[in-house]
Amino acid sequence: MEHRVTQCICFDVSFETIWQRLCAGQTISDIHRELGCGGKCGLCVPYIKHMCKTGEIHPPVMWTQDFVSEGINPTPIDRLETLLEEEPSPPA
Repeated sequence: MEHRVTQCICFDVSFETIWQRLCAGQTISDIHRELGCGGKCGLCVPYIKHMCKTGEIHPPVMWTQDFVSEGINPTPIDRLETLLEEEPSPPA
């Protein structure tokens, strides 16, 4: 089963809501000011950019190289990957 990213977790804003507002003529800045998405941890930002580029509302979980290949700055994802790599393994 492929996992999908469906929302900004910090502010509980679905990508479908963001997409509907974009289609209605709002800008990302408008949506951010009204709903907060992208303004806390930032992990949803590369996904929102991906959605704007492709129209894919529920993208699969993506990693740094996936975003870079699309020309999207993946800084929040890159930070997460670095933290995961540095996290010590649980004791055996």
